[in-house]
Amino acid sequence: MKTHRPKPLLSLLLAAALLTGCFKKIGYDTFYVLEPWTQDGAQRFAPPFGTVRAYAFAADTTYWTVRSYEDAVAGAITSVRTGERMEPLAEGEPYVIDGNENWLAMQLDGPRFFILAVDLEHRLYAYTEQEMGENLPRLFASVVFPLVWKNKRVKNGKWIVCNDFYEPEPGEAQPSSARQKTDL
Repeated sequence: MKTHRPKPLLSLLLAAALLTGCFKKIGYDTFYVLEPWTQDGAQRFAPPFGTVRAYAFAADTTYWTVRSYEDAVAGAITSVRTGERMEPLAEGEPYVIDGNENWLAMQLDGPRFFILAVDLEHRLYAYTEQEMGENLPRLFASVVFPLVWKNKRVKNGKWIVCNDFYEPEPGEAQPSSARQKTDL
């Protein structure tokens, strides 16, 4: 009785073909597109071209923050532990698609970034921590800058939006949490 034995070269080729699917390259090279919006009450509209800036940092929002509007405009964040300042890895460039002229885009390569957006027209800034998906070629994100304020900082989705120039009207009651945050 004759037994069938596969040839060693054929076995090696078969094993290599089966394993090629197991060793896919994982990358984080992502084209990040930021869509800025301004919201006045229920109405949302795109800010004029050139009035929004965007920056990306290799940092997180736990240990890094934006200290002031001036720092936001300068594209700088500060360590909450050491006071060290960090400059951005990338700055948003104009990105025009389908008639949208006020979008900004950055090429980012990494799993997570601190994203900072600045509305120069209304003197507002917003920041968030953005996680990048594996092998994600393009990521669209949006930030909404509200024009109606009841506090210096508001959470809008996953963004923290800041208005360093907000002053409550005389006699306007501020929530106790707002008083604590603004006193820091």
